[in-house]
Amino acid sequence: MPRESRILLTAGFLLLLATLGWTTLRRNAPAVTPASVFGASPTGGTVPTVGLIFSPQDCSTLIESLRMWNSPFQNGRARVVGLVHGGGGDTASMRRIIAGVGLAFPVQNADAAQVAGLRHALGHESGSFVVVLDPRGQLRMAVPLAELSAPVARARLLATLERR
Repeated sequence: MPRESRILLTAGFLLLLATLGWTTLRRNAPAVTPASVFGASPTGGTVPTVGLIFSPQDCSTLIESLRMWNSPFQNGRARVVGLVHGGGGDTASMRRIIAGVGLAFPVQNADAAQVAGLRHALGHESGSFVVVLDPRGQLRMAVPLAELSAPVARARLLATLERR
């Protein structure tokens, strides 16, 4: 067998092994769930968890949809967690933008892979959205943040917090 054929055969075999190994790793990787991303307790907490996934660019257009969660957070009706994605590497400027919006709840940087996995699991492939989990960490609702500009949608989502 010519040398070139052996090299190609070996390279093909190594590529096959790498593909099988990668598939096995991905299959065994832990699933991204809303409860795992937002730290909701599966044993049951006392209040629902609200998770907000947004980018710094959304702060100007969706400011009221973000600020509406200050009150439930401050009066203890909900545990609110904000995850910011797409801020790039400049965390100082991102923190200034978030601080300027006036959010009372904690906001942290989100891992891009984590956000992608969560979006895929919830069927929201792009944009910013809100996730409501009951006290046991079960998904109650996931809607795009842009939909909360309508008062009826806001009222419906806030009523979800009242049902425990």
